[in-house]
Amino acid sequence: MSDADIKGKIIEEAETVFAKYGYKKANLEDIASRLGKGKSFIYYYFKNKEEIFSAVLKKESDKLIKVLTNTAEADGSARKKLHNFILAKARIIRE
Repeated sequence: MSDADIKGKIIEEAETVFAKYGYKKANLEDIASRLGKGKSFIYYYFKNKEEIFSAVLKKESDKLIKVLTNTAEADGSARKKLHNFILAKARIIRE
């Protein structure tokens, strides 16, 4: 497994931990535990919790931008595009 794959897995598990506990209560032990690893494993790939949280936010913002861009570039009238754009944004926020 490559470093990029491992970082991706850490980010996935961190996303779950942050969603469950919130930023303040989430800790590296929780993330490492979900991976079946020790906390030092996390430190090999990320400096601290803030860096992991930034990676989670980047992943989510990239996903949002991709969906909204695809929606805005789809065929249809301006009204239809705006309608689909708003629905897509609402769906992502719910998720």
